[in-house]
Amino acid sequence: MSVEKINGSDGSLERVILQGQGKSSVEIYLYGATVTSWKSQGQERLFLSSQAKLDGSKAIRGGIPLVFPQFGPGELPQHGFARTRKWEFLDAFEHGESMVAQFQLTENEETLASKWPYKFMLHYTVDLTATTLSTIIKYENTDTREFSFTSLMHNYFRVPNISSTLVTGLAGSIYANKVTGADNVSEDRENITVAENEDRVYTNVPGTVSIKYGNQQVTVRRFNFEDVVLWNPWAEKAAEMSDFGDSEYKNMICVEPGTVSNRIALRPGQVVSCGQLLTDDEFDDIAAANSEDSRHLLPSDAEDARTTDKPAGARHPRTTSLGLLRGFAGTIVLLMVSALLGLLAAHSYFHGQTDAPNCAMSYSRPQYIEQTEFGRSWTRYSTKYTLFLYREGLVNTQDEAFRIPVLFIPGNAGSHKQVRSIASSTASAFADMVKADPAAIKHGKIGYDFFTISLNEELTALHGYSILEQADFVNDAIRYILSLYPKTRRQNKQELGAGLVDPESVVVVGHSMGGVVARTVFTLPNYVTGSIQALFTLSTPHNNPTASLESHVEDVYSSINQFWRHGFHNGTLSTVSLVSIAGGNLDSMINSDYTYVGDLAPPRNSLSILSSGINDVWLSLDHQSILWCAQMARKFATMMVQIMDARQQSQLVPLDQRMGIMRNLLYSSIEDDFATRTPSEPRKTNTDDYRLVSLSRSNGIDLDPSSMRASLAGTGSRSKKQKVLHLVALDGENASSGSSGNERIVQILYDPMLFTTVHGGNSAAQLTEPAFLGCKRSSGDAIRSVGADGDTGIEIDVNCEAVPMATATKLPLKRDGDDPTKPVPTLHYVEVPVADMLQYDYVGLEVPVHFSSRGFLHAAIVDRPHQQTQKPGYLRSTKIKATASSQALGLRTRIRLDVPESPFFVFRAKLALQRNKKAVDTSATKFQPIIRQSDGRQFESKFWYDQQTVPLAIHGRGAYMPSDDIANAGTLSQAAAWNGLYIDIWADADHFTDLEVALSIDWYSSLNRTVKRYDMALLALSFVWVCLVIQHQLRTWNSRAAIFPSSLAAIESLIRNGTLAVVLGLGIMTPILQELIAHALQQAWSPATQAAWSNLFMGVRGSGWTLGLVPAVLLVVSLGFVALQALALTMICGLAAWLFATVARWKDGKAIDQETGKANAQYAAGPAVLATLGFVAFVSTAVPYQFAFVIIYLAQLITAARTMALAQIAGDTGMRQLGNYQLGLLLFWTNSLPYCVPELLVWVRNISVLWFEDAPAGHNLVNMAGFFALRMASAHRIVPRLTSSGLLSSRSSWWLHTATYALLGAVVAYAWLFSIRRPYILYSIANAVSAWIAAIQLVELALRLCSALIKPSGRQCPEADIPMAEMDSADTLLHRKQN
Repeated sequence: MSVEKINGSDGSLERVILQGQGKSSVEIYLYGATVTSWKSQGQERLFLSSQAKLDGSKAIRGGIPLVFPQFGPGELPQHGFARTRKWEFLDAFEHGESMVAQFQLTENEETLASKWPYKFMLHYTVDLTATTLSTIIKYENTDTREFSFTSLMHNYFRVPNISSTLVTGLAGSIYANKVTGADNVSEDRENITVAENEDRVYTNVPGTVSIKYGNQQVTVRRFNFEDVVLWNPWAEKAAEMSDFGDSEYKNMICVEPGTVSNRIALRPGQVVSCGQLLTDDEFDDIAAANSEDSRHLLPSDAEDARTTDKPAGARHPRTTSLGLLRGFAGTIVLLMVSALLGLLAAHSYFHGQTDAPNCAMSYSRPQYIEQTEFGRSWTRYSTKYTLFLYREGLVNTQDEAFRIPVLFIPGNAGSHKQVRSIASSTASAFADMVKADPAAIKHGKIGYDFFTISLNEELTALHGYSILEQADFVNDAIRYILSLYPKTRRQNKQELGAGLVDPESVVVVGHSMGGVVARTVFTLPNYVTGSIQALFTLSTPHNNPTASLESHVEDVYSSINQFWRHGFHNGTLSTVSLVSIAGGNLDSMINSDYTYVGDLAPPRNSLSILSSGINDVWLSLDHQSILWCAQMARKFATMMVQIMDARQQSQLVPLDQRMGIMRNLLYSSIEDDFATRTPSEPRKTNTDDYRLVSLSRSNGIDLDPSSMRASLAGTGSRSKKQKVLHLVALDGENASSGSSGNERIVQILYDPMLFTTVHGGNSAAQLTEPAFLGCKRSSGDAIRSVGADGDTGIEIDVNCEAVPMATATKLPLKRDGDDPTKPVPTLHYVEVPVADMLQYDYVGLEVPVHFSSRGFLHAAIVDRPHQQTQKPGYLRSTKIKATASSQALGLRTRIRLDVPESPFFVFRAKLALQRNKKAVDTSATKFQPIIRQSDGRQFESKFWYDQQTVPLAIHGRGAYMPSDDIANAGTLSQAAAWNGLYIDIWADADHFTDLEVALSIDWYSSLNRTVKRYDMALLALSFVWVCLVIQHQLRTWNSRAAIFPSSLAAIESLIRNGTLAVVLGLGIMTPILQELIAHALQQAWSPATQAAWSNLFMGVRGSGWTLGLVPAVLLVVSLGFVALQALALTMICGLAAWLFATVARWKDGKAIDQETGKANAQYAAGPAVLATLGFVAFVSTAVPYQFAFVIIYLAQLITAARTMALAQIAGDTGMRQLGNYQLGLLLFWTNSLPYCVPELLVWVRNISVLWFEDAPAGHNLVNMAGFFALRMASAHRIVPRLTSSGLLSSRSSWWLHTATYALLGAVVAYAWLFSIRRPYILYSIANAVSAWIAAIQLVELALRLCSALIKPSGRQCPEADIPMAEMDSADTLLHRKQN
């Protein structure tokens, strides 16, 4: 691209030639600033007569002559003097893909002496790209008087044949025929042809106008010009013109945009810009749509089709549909892609769960007794909240509480009635226990009193102040509950027995946010020390709020997490137990990652577990079913009855014993090293105590009904003995362990049904578990043992004693779809290191004589299978393979997947076990393979039975640090350390040899995990996009053409100019760079620094390229969400504007005059000030500022609709741009609406229950001042352009310009790094940005007032460079339009 200036030294006129891209060029003569040549793609598009005078003797015939200040004949020469004056060449330069030239014309003595004697300045800009040419004139009144003018760009287009040339885009307009004198003629032709002398002035032109010939067309798009002139002299007129060839009319046509039917009026200092965009293409109505080539000129590539007086949809289906589709192709594709991703995510969220629900329904007979005495004297919340005592019908019907108190706290929008399932199950479990053991009451097992509170179904998850209010009420309720028992315990002493003490604490059960309320109780001043010793939480998000829509929630979490973390170290909470149970994959309400409490409390005081790993539950549970699921309720009841002890002041067994009971009941006993032992009762026995002693001739014992019957045959002499002792010799185990280097273990797997007997046809079954013994040889009387084949063996005499062993782990044989009302069959598995048995000669297994007709037992001494550690290739590809050889495949095989703690992906593990053909031929498989997923923290485990493909989903510690107490990050429990994912496989070693595992990512199921963990990210990233949209709009507005594009056009430009690609790249690279930098500086950084670094952006959990997948998806969806908002706002305001304009036209414009006429022109300051003061007073005293923001938003919506209606009626692009500005602010503010919802909902709910006490301090005017100020400032004016040609000096403009973009850039950066975790801060940021823009407008207003005040002195403050229509009042617009 280049610029050539020809000085005319050879006697020719001076001219400038611009060479652009793609063989494009333009030639401009300084004489008249006339464009005489425009070549696009190497082809000339303008007509220049061969007879044209290029010597300055008269106006140049052809190209683009400029008509000003008069169109046609009049007091001045034909078409005014601008086309016959020499213009000043200012500059020519390259701008992006454009070449730009600028010219200027001002008054001189000749013009001042003419019939139009005004001072003026015309600034002319010619902008050339590969396929477009834009010409814009900025008209400025530099006089002290108002003047008016008409103006036009007299385009001469070259055509191959006028007879085959079509002009489109004028249908539906009105024209005056200057040849025939006809006026107000309606143009009905969609395709206009010229076959005679034509000279028409078209008004009310609906959209773009195109000149089509062959397969080519040139499209003319107007900017601030109201009219279009169509002209061809034809033969008779051509012959009369000396500077026009007689037959040249056949190869030209004039399509001239201008304002000629009305005059443009400018007040002193006022400026208006008008122009056109010429586009050369191949039958593409809007070739330059939203392209970077023309974005600096027009607000949108399809703007003209949307912002003219009449929609061209019916008359111009080709222009409207094809033009708009092509003009917004990027946005349409974005909406389609984001909609597809959103629908897939939603479908995955609701239907793509990896676990199948299989809960049995629990039933109860609830009775709720309101505690009416718990009134105002006890709590100030007596009119807002209520306390009830639960009773189970037919089981516990007393109206008074005298047992062990339990308080249930419902969660977000929860009901007090949700206690019924766990209370009913606990009451039934207690009744069954007493029925089986009446003496249990003497040991403090007296049952529970379940209290439950009604919290008015408040939205606790969204409102931090409600958490504090509810916690305050809970403390009052606990004081009241404890006050009941001294009296009731004495009254029921006979039933309860002696030795009981009055309770000093209450067991608390919290569901969902009720658990957070319960933990908050400890931090309040009215908490009675020691009044809570046990806290059970169900599906409670302990570490982070589920929805950070307001700062109070975050503050509460920060406070309580810090308190709890330090409370166990300073002794405040040393006797408190905290149990967190969560539902896992099926819980769509909260992220189960946040239920882990290992980072908040030490292992001595806490445990965390997902329901899928709880013995006898083995199910994932949704947010509500964790309360009513029969399996879960029974397990909870069993735990509650085992830990009660009314002889203690806490009413529970001591802490260590309590935690041990709960761990044994909830956890599977499989540990990483299988070294945990449980104490055994001291017991000794010898050979004479058994009916049969069997000594295995190998390293294993295999029992089934047939072998047990065979071995007992012939033992009648010892029939009174009810047990059998099976022995395995340990001879040589010590040596073999030392020589091989492999640890030897005893594996025991059995079906408990083998030892279950049914007595006398009764359905009651008795289960006797086998005992594990260590035996030594004795010198007493020996007996002859029996071998595995039934033959008598050697003489043997042993003494045995019980040894500590790991609690048998239950392995559920549960398939999806099994009847949930039936018990789940299980196998039991135990592992013991041989190293713990080396002081004995034999391993002894004691089993009962009575056995059933089915089941098996297998025990063997084997090498511990090597734990295979695999680094999954999904970080580079998507599959791994892990193989265990037949020698290593024992009863249990463990594979550790060295995966990061990244809970964003669901894996599909496909297992292939090779069968041993010889074993298959000889006997049947005892059991099908059992698979278990677990982690090293016992937080999550899951079982599958007889499945070849299983889904593996990780619940880690969430995306962010589990507490805001980052300064104490180094004090986190070491038990929380992540050590990968474990897969345990139990298979019949006699029937299976090789094992192969293939791992792949389940992309579809992974989508719902992204939704759960990053639902708030949609708000934060949408705000980032909206800021980029505003920045693009302001950048375009501050460009030379002074265009404020629509929000949709700005989004389209962000897609096309590469911003979307850049942001996507940043989204993908940010977490990867976080991980790389954190890894590189791991040794240099403190734990607090590492935690703070990991908490940036989306939080880092994991490693590898997959870290960038989640941000990329969310960024696309969030931009689509913003585009959808912009489309919805445009449609809503457009519909309202159409209705408003229709009513106005129906009333002949009176509605506009009455509502927006002089009221806009002469602003009524008095009423406005009074209204403002009233509004401020209302917000300061009666309503929260969030309510005020909603009012401001609705007022802005109405204002935008009215502005668009004015633009339709007046046909003025300036008003249209003002509407774009107001809609842009609406889009910017739309993303702040969600942060107002919590406070408004709580405020409305409090009013509904007549609660006015202790209302949160929501009357801070600062929190809505920015929105309010910008709402007032934007009602009539666009933000001033920050250019040197405006009100401010060049230096001031530069500083404001730089500061504004720096502010928006800083906002984007801050929102990018911090707001995903805390999105509520975006409201304050939006308020601050609004205040900044409002301040700029106030500065402009002050300077305009300055101009008005000093005008009488002869000086003036130059006004801003904004379109004229934006400065005129509505009645002036209508007057100018209608006259």
